[in-house]
Amino acid sequence: MATFHYALKRKGQKRLKIIWESQNLRVLLDEIEIANVPGKTADLQNGYKFPLPDGSILSIQIVTGFPLPQLQINRNDFPLPGSPSDPYPKINRACGAAFILGGLYAAIGSFLFFRYPVLLGSTILGVILLILGAITLTRKSFWALLLAVLLHIIFLTIPNILTLNKTLTGGFLPTADVLFRFYLVFEMMMGLQPLWFLKTFKQKMARQTNLNRTTP
Repeated sequence: MATFHYALKRKGQKRLKIIWESQNLRVLLDEIEIANVPGKTADLQNGYKFPLPDGSILSIQIVTGFPLPQLQINRNDFPLPGSPSDPYPKINRACGAAFILGGLYAAIGSFLFFRYPVLLGSTILGVILLILGAITLTRKSFWALLLAVLLHIIFLTIPNILTLNKTLTGGFLPTADVLFRFYLVFEMMMGLQPLWFLKTFKQKMARQTNLNRTTP
């Protein structure tokens, strides 16, 4: 048996409880049971929808996840805060990775510029990554994060891949440093899909709002 607690809105109280047993799925709101349905994997693959007292619709469905299938829990088609498909944690990690990379490049380039003038490019790239990370965090901009990923791949990741042959021929390459940067870029890339979801969801909501305004 697995028990999950969720808030209906971000930073709200965790009023919703979902108890997933082998044979059934129970849904409680403020400790009052509002649904008790079959909970086998085959049943949950089709999903369930339940009306909540405030008129919103709670949907629960099992989806493919890594490393195991997971419950996708939405309210009016948007993931509940803290649920497996909640887009904000991945977006925050992507922004954090952009800040770390930007800060490292800007700091290293600034400290060593007078000794190695070529590192001016590192400083500029670091400042750009910091700005793009801030735009992504504040405006939830898909395009800002995508640009940050592409800039890093073009100016740093590809050159590092091309110099991997130095290790094989006895040269020196800080492999741990390269892998650390690849990991941060991976975290940035993992934020792209949640940002695109947010972008399309907002567009969908805007279209529905405009439609409701024009409907007599």
